[in-house]
Amino acid sequence: MKERFRSILLIVLVGLNFVLGGKILSDKKLWPSGYNFFITSENKLFQLLFPSGGADSTKTHLGAPTEIMVNTGDQTTRFSVNANAEAFDELFREISKILADSFRTEEKNFAKISKEEWNNVLNSKSVYFMYPEEYPAELLAGFLGVEYLQLPVRSVCRVAVAASAQNANVYLEDASDGALYRIETSQDAKLFQQTIAGISVPRDHPIINYSFDLQFDKAFGEQKIVLASSVPVYSSTVSVPSLSAYNPVAELTEEQLDQLLLAFRMNPGSVRQYTEANGTKVFVDNTGILKLSQKGKIAYQSTTLVGMPLTSVRTKAAQISAAADFADRITGICGAEPSLYLSALPEGDGVLAAFDYCAGGIPVVLGQEEGVHAVSVQLENGALKSYTQLARSYEPGDHVDAPGYIETLDQAIAAYAESMNEVEIQNISLIYRDDPEAQRIAPDWQVEVKSVIVDEE
Repeated sequence: MKERFRSILLIVLVGLNFVLGGKILSDKKLWPSGYNFFITSENKLFQLLFPSGGADSTKTHLGAPTEIMVNTGDQTTRFSVNANAEAFDELFREISKILADSFRTEEKNFAKISKEEWNNVLNSKSVYFMYPEEYPAELLAGFLGVEYLQLPVRSVCRVAVAASAQNANVYLEDASDGALYRIETSQDAKLFQQTIAGISVPRDHPIINYSFDLQFDKAFGEQKIVLASSVPVYSSTVSVPSLSAYNPVAELTEEQLDQLLLAFRMNPGSVRQYTEANGTKVFVDNTGILKLSQKGKIAYQSTTLVGMPLTSVRTKAAQISAAADFADRITGICGAEPSLYLSALPEGDGVLAAFDYCAGGIPVVLGQEEGVHAVSVQLENGALKSYTQLARSYEPGDHVDAPGYIETLDQAIAAYAESMNEVEIQNISLIYRDDPEAQRIAPDWQVEVKSVIVDEE
């Protein structure tokens, strides 16, 4: 009996020893300052057990457009579905199946088409996807789960889906050369039609035409400034909420700060910390440097040769997906605007991808300078080398009218007409322009110029 009691007591003592040891390894209050031998193993254990870092789930949609146009076959009832609408996720999910099928199609199922056929599709019952950037076709296919692209298309920015007698067809424009294609898929036309029929036309929606409807895509007389034919033109007032912007980094709790450090695989109990003269908090350990500025900028730089591993898969789609997942995690921890979209694929400087906020389903442009993004990620061989983010959160206010679309178009034409011979305006899209000095952020139109020929005379 005594031997049995001793065995039980020994087991209990050994168990308590493991509990106490785990407490010492995981509780930052029990760590001495300076180098922590267990930092790597402790952080890896945390990552395995708590991959989300306790952050709320966010929604970066890779492969999703920033706007979906639902063409009803009647110009007066055509309407837009932005990323904040209830129907967006379901619509994108169903249409993406059709797109993925088209990327797998055999050569016999696709053909070049005329602009007239393309325009007829947009004026019939169809769905029209508009992407914020010209995505390499292979990359977009990867986002949709297609490993090998069969299409002879290099770059994609505009895609439409419509039903034929039996199947759903995909129509797309190759942004690299302007060629238009029709792709027959194996997806059932009836299912596609049911998806469209299940979306209610919103009340008080603005009247939307396409540029070709109004012949804005044609040059008249000496006027050589045109609007690309597939650009939506809003003929009536667009009203959306104004925004208030906040810096969530300024109000980080101790728990949030710990989660942020752990996300970058830095141990809160052993990291060295100091504050720069401008108020920026700096955290340093043997793997990297993390800076949090008073203006909300999060900047991380790995100090190791290999960086911080995010994925072992080397395809571009997989690496951007890993970057997006990591950006989602950091965004959720610090309480920034939860919706991010892939806004740019910069070349050079090792930057793999850039993301921007989408507040209320409308893209947010930070500042006045071109090329400034909410999140920039640099990866090498699937490992994070640097990460920067301007953390911003937005709250909607009263509805305000956006500037007149036609007036904006006239101003763009006037601005370019004096110094340019030929200008094609690729898009005019509704955005929020986040000016740190403004108390309220109002909607605006962003004019994107595709091609310009400078007058040499």
